[in-house]
Amino acid sequence: MGLDSNICKGLICIVGMPYCGSTVVSYIIGAHSNIYSGADLYKLSPRYDAKCSICGDKCKVWNESSKKEVYQAHEKSMTQYFHAISKITGNEYICDASKSPDYFQNKVVSTEIPTTYVNMVKHPIRHLSSLLFNHYFVKKLKIRGSEQIEAYKSIHWQNILNFLDNSIDRINSHMDKVEELRNKIGNSNWIDVKYEDIVLKSSETLTEIIELSGLEFEKSQLQYQDAELHPIVGNTGPLRRLKSARGQGSSVKKNVDLRAAFYDSGKSSIIMDDKYKMLFNENELLLISNLESFMKLCKRLGYSNESI
Repeated sequence: MGLDSNICKGLICIVGMPYCGSTVVSYIIGAHSNIYSGADLYKLSPRYDAKCSICGDKCKVWNESSKKEVYQAHEKSMTQYFHAISKITGNEYICDASKSPDYFQNKVVSTEIPTTYVNMVKHPIRHLSSLLFNHYFVKKLKIRGSEQIEAYKSIHWQNILNFLDNSIDRINSHMDKVEELRNKIGNSNWIDVKYEDIVLKSSETLTEIIELSGLEFEKSQLQYQDAELHPIVGNTGPLRRLKSARGQGSSVKKNVDLRAAFYDSGKSSIIMDDKYKMLFNENELLLISNLESFMKLCKRLGYSNESI
């Protein structure tokens, strides 16, 4: 595709907490014929020197030469940085799913490029379940399987509640920064999107996002696993599913990893995040839904605190 002076004509920036659904949404957006999906694009910088999360060292887009060109542009300005990415990827629009409100306020707001901000939220029970599994069970306790998790919960339920309460505080702090960003950008394009609407009303919700950026939604975007994507990092769950569609295996076995079992369940590529059903029983869900902090967070994000 020929570009006018190799410039970036627009940015779609996904704001959100880790595990809010930003990776899969960036893949869907990036399956558009004129949008590059950067996923966690902030890691395409000298500080991180990250690779294409799909192709690795064999990537035909992100090699040492192209990354060097982007890093040099990064030293000049963020505007030049995005122009360089457009030139290398051959796309006039870029989806940056770096998520952090601080990153966007410090790095993107000052650019001269028209920007659409997509504020992603997810039902708190879905979000907290992902944080609990990835940050507490896997990273801290080094356990992944359902039997190990059940054994731990039976003895240390209060530790689980403490983690959830701290995570709720973390989400609330994030939302405070989201509000600061929205106040900062003034009349810039902004859309609040629930993860659940991406799954249940995919075409309608994605059309609204894409049209806000001045483009037309392409139905083929919903089959993002068939698109040629070269994202930087991104959540390993959706990435596992994308690689599986391409015949690329994973070293993590689903019989010993709760999340792998979920993503290998054989459903479509755009699936409802119901891992909470694998983590909690009905009584545990009731206890969580009655936490005052949980109820307040649900109200803030526009959700019911009842079981879903």
